[in-house]
Amino acid sequence: PNLAAAFHAPILERVVDKGISVRKRAVRIFRDVLLSNPTYEGRVTACHAMMQRAADRKEDDGVRDLIHETFHTLWFNSKAFDMGSIGSPVKSGQLGTKAELYCREVSAQMVEVVRASGSN
Repeated sequence: PNLAAAFHAPILERVVDKGISVRKRAVRIFRDVLLSNPTYEGRVTACHAMMQRAADRKEDDGVRDLIHETFHTLWFNSKAFDMGSIGSPVKSGQLGTKAELYCREVSAQMVEVVRASGSN
């Protein structure tokens, strides 16, 4: 986590690099960081930067597809659910099932990313 935070700004710069392979690698790095660390503090800015790239009509289709796959993996894939920050199953009477908590967590992340995207 500390290493990811130390390199967050340079990787963000690589998301808009001139080289297609550099942009793809930056997206893959962010995907790996976000999957392995669901509470990563740079999550919103990383997702926002990737959304901007995907929305750019001039962006390479390969980069755009990789970004779409990344969001699908982060938010709609069982792998992300398994790697999520939500730990052991919840006992009856608590906040809800693991799936319910995961849905809340992902929904909150989506709202934060959309909120950041709307500010520009």
